This record gives sequence, C-alpha cells and structure tokens, in this order.
Amino acid sequence: MVERFVSRRKSDWDRLEKLVSLGKGKRIGALSAEEIVEMGYLYRRAVADLAVARRDFPAERVAMYLNQLVARAHAAVYRAEAGEWRAIVAFFTQGFPLIFRETLAFTGAAFLVFTLAAAAGFSAVLLVPDSATYLVPEPLAASIRERRMWTEEVGLPAQLMASVIMTNNIQVTLLAFAGGVLFGVATFYVLLVNGLMLGSIAGMCQVYGLSLRLWSFVAPHGFIELTVIFIAGGAGLRLGYALVHPGFQTRRESLTLAARQAVKVLFGCVPLLVIAGTIEGFVSPSALLPEVKLAVGAISGLLLYSYLLLAGRKVPHETGGLMS
Repeated sequence: MVERFVSRRKSDWDRLEKLVSLGKGKRIGALSAEEIVEMGYLYRRAVADLAVARRDFPAERVAMYLNQLVARAHAAVYRAEAGEWRAIVAFFTQGFPLIFRETLAFTGAAFLVFTLAAAAGFSAVLLVPDSATYLVPEPLAASIRERRMWTEEVGLPAQLMASVIMTNNIQVTLLAFAGGVLFGVATFYVLLVNGLMLGSIAGMCQVYGLSLRLWSFVAPHGFIELTVIFIAGGAGLRLGYALVHPGFQTRRESLTLAARQAVKVLFGCVPLLVIAGTIEGFVSPSALLPEVKLAVGAISGLLLYSYLLLAGRKVPHETGGLMS
C-alpha cells in the first residue's frame, strides 16, 4: 500500500524538491512567476500527503521524508511570497484562481446554504405575504409596500455610497470567514441569515411588482458580491471542517494549515470587494435602462468566472483539489 502511495505521488514530490532547490537561499529570483505559483500548489499537496503518511504509514521512511520536504518547502514558499512583487502578480493572475478551484467544494457548500435559505425566504413571502413582517426589515418593507425602491432614495453621492457599501461588504465577508473558528456554526448562521433576507426581499418585490427594478439593481454587482460571500463562507466552512475533522493531526495543527490557505483566499477577495462596491455605488443605482444593468451583470459574471475557472491552468500538476 505504501509503495502505491509513493509511486502515485513521487513525481510531484520530485518536482517540488527541484523548485525548492532552484529558489534556495537568495536565489528565489531565479524562479519565474509560474514556478512560484506551482511551488505553492505542490507545497499544499505535500502537506496533504504528509497528513496521509502520518495517519497511514507513521513508521515508514516516507513520513520522515515528507516531513523534511514540507519543512524546506514551507520556508521557500513563504520567502518567495513575502519578498517578490512577481509573487503578488502571480498570486492574483494564477494562484488565487487555483486556490479557488482547490476549495470549490467548500465554496459550493456555502452557495448551497445561502441559496436554500434564499429560496425558503422567497417561497415563504409568496405563500404567506404576512411573513414578510418577520423576515424583511421594516424600513425596506414599508418602501416596497408603497411600490418605491429604497435603493433610489439613498441620497448619498456615488463616491460616498461606494465607500459605505465596501465597508458593509467587508464586514459581511469577515463575519462569514471568521465564523469558521466556531466550528463553522457562525459561518452557517451568516450565510443563512443573509440568504433568507435576500430571498424574502425578492419575494416581497415579486408580490408588489418590483422584481425588474430589484434585479436590475442587484445584477450589476451581484455576481461579484455574492461570489465573494460564497468564497469567504467557504473559507469559514473550511476552518470549521478542520476543527471538526482534524484527521491524524491535532485540532490546532489542522486549523493552522487550513487558516493559511483560507487567509490567502480572503486576500484574493479584496480586489473583488473593491470592484463590487464601485459598481454598486456608481452603476447599480444609476438611471441606466434595466436591460443595460442586467447586461452589465451578465458580463461581469462571465468575466469573473472565466478568471476563477480558467486562470492558472498553465500551472503543471493541477489534477485535483486539496482534499483529493
């Protein structure tokens, strides 16, 4: 069994050793941006392999070998990422999309929780309109009953509104992420509440004939903003999973490893939050035709998911997620 494990993973270990040797000491500049991203990816794979080796083959030489390889690679990876501007460029052009795909199962789980909650809120208001009293904040509900969109009555300059929106989005993102340290329960709650509220508002707008105005407001920034919430929620669930299911490691070790990856995911979300907040402050509440706003949303969604799903595909050895 150990022979099969070694034969299946050895090519990745050899490649990681080569990259670590190339970037040894002050020669980290010898690595290209693509090689820095590849080294980070292979390092995370080696960490997962080490956990398997400690669990299944603790007395075998492979466990000691991987422990030494991971220690050497850790120093090289974090030296490269901290000291090279190319590493920052490589992270956003390749590394972040790669990590997004590695953690897609957790992001998908966050999406599922949010979507089911939104569907429940939407259905509840359609079936029992009075339930909106308990699900939709009263100022919003009062505006909808009068068939007025609260989004058109803010009265703030676009620049200030964008700043306020970014601050709010950052708060929700941090809550969704940080809730993971409570075994994922707080993350689940944040996703549930926000999904329920959006669905309930959408249901009430449907009842009062405001659906087009609602979705033409949400669409321009919604794909990016909601994706960030799902990514942050997925990172929070990843932390919770590390605590609930630490495997052969201690909970502290498992959480530390998960947090390193989760923090990178959160860092990658920062530009997306800025873009979403800017669009929500300037485009979403504007007087543009609803069809134009919907088109902006469709284009932003297409560009975002093209980036997340396709960027970084040149990195060798991308054969699966971290959990595979």
